[in-house]
Amino acid sequence: MIIQLTIVFICTFGSVFFSMSETALMAVSRAKLHAMVRERSRPAIRLLDMLDRPDKMLATILLGNNVVNILSSALVTGLLIQAFGPSGVVYATAMMTVVILIFCEILPKTIATRYPERIALAITPTMRAIIWVCTPLTYLIHHINTLIFMLFRTQAVSGKVTTAELRGAIHLSLKQGAIKRSQHQMLDAILELDTLTVADVMLHRSAIELLDVHTPPVDIPGKLAGMMHTRVPVYEGSPENILGILTVRDYLGALAAVPNRSAVTIRAHLQPAYYVPETTIVSHQLRQFLLQHRHLALVVDEYGSLEGLVTLEDILEEIVGNIGHEHEPMSTLAKADEKGHLTLPGEMPIRTVNRLYNFRLPDDHAVTLAGLMIEHLGHLPVQGESITLPSHTLTVETKRGHRLETITLVPVVEGAL
Repeated sequence: MIIQLTIVFICTFGSVFFSMSETALMAVSRAKLHAMVRERSRPAIRLLDMLDRPDKMLATILLGNNVVNILSSALVTGLLIQAFGPSGVVYATAMMTVVILIFCEILPKTIATRYPERIALAITPTMRAIIWVCTPLTYLIHHINTLIFMLFRTQAVSGKVTTAELRGAIHLSLKQGAIKRSQHQMLDAILELDTLTVADVMLHRSAIELLDVHTPPVDIPGKLAGMMHTRVPVYEGSPENILGILTVRDYLGALAAVPNRSAVTIRAHLQPAYYVPETTIVSHQLRQFLLQHRHLALVVDEYGSLEGLVTLEDILEEIVGNIGHEHEPMSTLAKADEKGHLTLPGEMPIRTVNRLYNFRLPDDHAVTLAGLMIEHLGHLPVQGESITLPSHTLTVETKRGHRLETITLVPVVEGAL
């Protein structure tokens, strides 16, 4: 009887161990483990190696847990039948239900959910040894499962983390206070780079400052000083005929080095223009900028016509927000009255407006504020014409020819700005 009780006690302890191990190993944070691996933590390395083979680990845990629970229940039932006769089955069922449910399931699993990393690291050596001992049985179980999956044509679920899951993890980290809101916005923006094209972030061709290659040398320094760009596309004849890119600093440095300015020609200081299709994904373009050590690209459509200009700073702003780069002075043209009504350039990109003022203007189709009004109206608006969106009313403030120069944004609900 003493031997049987000893075995029951050992089985109960084993059930606690397997239940706690199962919960801890499933709840452990892989992000924390990877951080520990970077710090050369050998226990974390062993634990990650075990977690990378979940089929063997789970098969061992379930096998061990069922064996100890069934064995302890059988022994207790036998002892109580000897003591109370057939009614001992009822007593054994009631007693083992309470013991297994409370002491072998609920209590250890509750503890494991509170300290998953600590418990998982502690049980790793023992669990690895048990997995090794049970390998023949788990190997058989694995192949039986594989056969069943094949019979029912069931495919295993991929263990890869999806973008949606990653966004959810980032949002959860913000909600739990693990990251700041600014960090959440940057991480979310990085994931969004794969959904944007350079056409969404470029400076439109109408706003690009170009320099004619035949500009008199005496006028060039003054023109460059009045430009907001540090790299200027140079054309000949037509703005579509781009000869190259002039770096303002290099050209002005060359002028300062010689007494005769007319000897310094624009052509001699041009760098080859770098063209990209307007459909290029922003994340891909960012990698190309870094790999090729470039800062600026001219954006063309499928016919090779110039559509705009995109810079490394434009893409970085999609991640970190406004950093005041060479295109940003356009935002200084924004004027707000005492009621908070904003007057902005019609050519201002909608994404820039949303980023600077925390608005939610739709940017699914139109790129600029002017384009947004034309899209909603279905025609070229006249001065004073308006559209009403869920958050703002947009009104054409000034117009020059066919160009919507300035547009006023009025919040639908006062005080929303």
